[in-house]
Amino acid sequence: MTLADCAAPTTAERIRSTCVRASGALLAIERADGAEPLTTPLHHLLADGSFAVAVPVDCDADGTQAVLELADYAPLPLREPVRSLVWIRGRLHQVPLAAVPGMLDGIAAEHPNPALLQVQTSESGPVVDDDTRYLLARLDIESVVVTDSTGAEAVDVGALLAARPDPFCAFESCWIRHLDTAHRDVVTRLAARLPARLRRGDVRPLGVDRYGVRLRVESADGDRDIRLPFRQPVDDVTGLGQAIRVLMGCPFGQGVTGLRPRRD
Repeated sequence: MTLADCAAPTTAERIRSTCVRASGALLAIERADGAEPLTTPLHHLLADGSFAVAVPVDCDADGTQAVLELADYAPLPLREPVRSLVWIRGRLHQVPLAAVPGMLDGIAAEHPNPALLQVQTSESGPVVDDDTRYLLARLDIESVVVTDSTGAEAVDVGALLAARPDPFCAFESCWIRHLDTAHRDVVTRLAARLPARLRRGDVRPLGVDRYGVRLRVESADGDRDIRLPFRQPVDDVTGLGQAIRVLMGCPFGQGVTGLRPRRD
């Protein structure tokens, strides 16, 4: 199967994009006291197939089972705001302090995150905020499961490492909000491609990726997510604008990106 035959991202690609979009995550550690899940500001897939996570300095979790939960939220205030959930189960191991600086440098090179400055790198710090200090831990993955409106699916770690985040995932939220507030005419034209029974609901933009645009239809009968696929996957903003214009039915007109046809 070629990329042009794919109508949607693979499950592994979706998870990688969620990892980029999710600013925070929940870490549920299996402990005898049944403590509530912790909020971790740092989660990063490492090249060896484990996840680097930040845990509070007073958290004694070395060698324990844990589940990392990542939520992919819709950019707009919808009735059902969570587009998908990712659960990563494994065993936590504290990273030796001597290895922390090098690991943090590697993470920062791929995904700069202010929370990296709050991770303890030696017995005495340094940290930016004395009230918030984290230790760096590694979650050795045993299973990865993603669930959304279509159901649940497990993903192999090898497939996860081979996949890449969608090229538009970093600015998708801003683009969807702009589309909803400043380009309702575009949403209307995209909605015109839906079956008549679905157009009776409130149609909102839900997401965009290199394979197409997703719409959410909220109606009295419930919510429905629909994907409008591009003719072929796109890799840059120019290709994205052209693909959306084709979906709108105006391949040579001015589109949402503001591009205009060339005049000879």
